[in-house]
Amino acid sequence: MRFFLFISTIFIFTTSCLKPTHNNPDFQYEYFPVEIGSWLEYEVVDITHTSSGSDTLNYFLKEVKTNEFIDNEGEVSQRLERYWKFEIDDEYVVKDIWYSKITNTTAEKVEENKRYTKLIFPIKFGAYWDGNAYNSFVEWEYEYDSINEPYMINGISFDSTLKVVQRDVLTAVEYEDCHEIYAKHVGMIYKKFIVLNINLFNILDINEGSELEMRLIDFGHD
Repeated sequence: MRFFLFISTIFIFTTSCLKPTHNNPDFQYEYFPVEIGSWLEYEVVDITHTSSGSDTLNYFLKEVKTNEFIDNEGEVSQRLERYWKFEIDDEYVVKDIWYSKITNTTAEKVEENKRYTKLIFPIKFGAYWDGNAYNSFVEWEYEYDSINEPYMINGISFDSTLKVVQRDVLTAVEYEDCHEIYAKHVGMIYKKFIVLNINLFNILDINEGSELEMRLIDFGHD
């Protein structure tokens, strides 16, 4: 009897030690939705700076996930048809075709045949990664700056958003301010991409470079 009690005690102690102490992490894939038929619409300001001056292009952009396919890595990807127009009452026309996909650990987007790692999972503070790991550009270390924060843009309120800082550089000759904001169940709602060659820390004294700002104005599902 005492031997049986001893074995029972060992069994109870062992099984209690093996019991999980926490739940699996919430990866929060909802920040990069992949539903076919979903679309995002932005107002865009695109500025190019050269030695001869600056050129500003204002337009509207609509990005639609139209279908799924298996990519070269054997993974499910989404085709992104991107349309643009220059006046609010114009009809959209095709601008270009991009692609995106989500894996167990990454959210990736192919822009102009260059693949970028937009997010990594699970989403958590302290996480950082090379956004250019799958293209030929130099390393850019991305990181999460805020997670699950409310945000409003163009009168549209979101309960849970995150901010990815992609670049934050200021030197005597360089100014880079690049980040994106994503909302749960929606995707990217804001983008700023500023990469400039400047003079003596003066971000208004520009030699060359580019500035891009995208602000969400509508979204939905067909």
